[in-house]
Amino acid sequence: MSYAFALPIVILLSGGYFLFRLRAFFILHPIKTLRRALSGSSLSDSVISLLLALSGTLGVGNIVGVTIGLSLGGAGSVFWLMVSAVFSAPLKYCEVALSFDSGEGMGMIGAIKRHLGKYPAIVYSALAALLALSMGASLQSEAIRECAEGVGNINTLFLILPIAFIAPIVCIFGKKGIRKAVSFIIPFASLFYTVLCLFVIIPNIDKLPSVVSFVISSALSPKAAAGGIGGAIAASGIKEGFARGLLSNEAGAGTSSFSHTSGESEDHFRAGVFGIFEVVFDTLILCPLTAFTILLGFPEGKLPSSATCLGALLDSYTHGIGAFGLYLCVTAFALATVLCWYYYGRLSFSFLFGKKSGLIFFLLFFAAFWVGLIISSPLTVAMTDAFLFFMTLITVATLIKGSDRIACLSKPFKL
Repeated sequence: MSYAFALPIVILLSGGYFLFRLRAFFILHPIKTLRRALSGSSLSDSVISLLLALSGTLGVGNIVGVTIGLSLGGAGSVFWLMVSAVFSAPLKYCEVALSFDSGEGMGMIGAIKRHLGKYPAIVYSALAALLALSMGASLQSEAIRECAEGVGNINTLFLILPIAFIAPIVCIFGKKGIRKAVSFIIPFASLFYTVLCLFVIIPNIDKLPSVVSFVISSALSPKAAAGGIGGAIAASGIKEGFARGLLSNEAGAGTSSFSHTSGESEDHFRAGVFGIFEVVFDTLILCPLTAFTILLGFPEGKLPSSATCLGALLDSYTHGIGAFGLYLCVTAFALATVLCWYYYGRLSFSFLFGKKSGLIFFLLFFAAFWVGLIISSPLTVAMTDAFLFFMTLITVATLIKGSDRIACLSKPFKL
């Protein structure tokens, strides 16, 4: 079964339904929505929860996923990749708001248990735990190793060995340690990657109007539409070649609800809006940043098909430090994702086997992580695709079952 093509259909249909059901409040009333989300107490706690959620979504998908989309569909694919955010955003809001309403601090597991029952919640938590081992551990470490191998003048072992020990040490400190770590890593990695891209964008800024015009003019071709969908899928980790990318905004899978319910804030509306901000930052800011860096840096018709080519481009504009800088960004994003998914997986594992099972999951998770630093397995990619697909089906079914409750939760804000 091709989960890579079935999942976008689920996202488009369900996202469109909830966009209509919520009356697209975040599009029609952006200032009012933002003002309400930023008011009240515990704002800093909600921001840290947002950074934890972003640590699970930002990463190589924003780099490699966009590169694959461009190679598949050309410049027009950028337009369609950004359009996908319109359907992802309402799903993200609904996932987070409904998870908060369950009041169990277990993310989507609590919402599924309340609206679908115990057994679907067990299935979902089992899939989440398995996804943590495959996508959260193995594929992240594979991405670190592959990018380290692209830095030709430094020994690969020297680059990956520190990460092999930093990740488990941070996880020993539990939720508080993970939240503190990602609240530093995500802003640093995002800023550093932006600076790297600006080394290419600024010298070519005069070409930007023509590139934007070319993106729009080519967006309606069938090839561009296919590439845009393919790029969004690749950045979400559900297409062939996912081994070279990470999750993008994860809308539909319900995973970031674990992050937003990890803090002390009880403002479900703010958390839901911050979920929308995840999609905005990931799909409308970081992905286009990569896309326009590539489109401005490479001649038309010679778009790259791998991150190695992007590293070479950055090298040419930064006097030979671009590939190493890209490695630092990939490693930082991947490390944050490992920490985030360890937290997600441990919550899911404890729901299945009790709180005393933490040590067992710790050993399983980092065994998978260390194996990924050594070898790659195509089977891991196939399993990850399947886990994501079935998690999304369960999440979307939960949201539809609880759609009246979601609408009711948003009514007091008159949006």
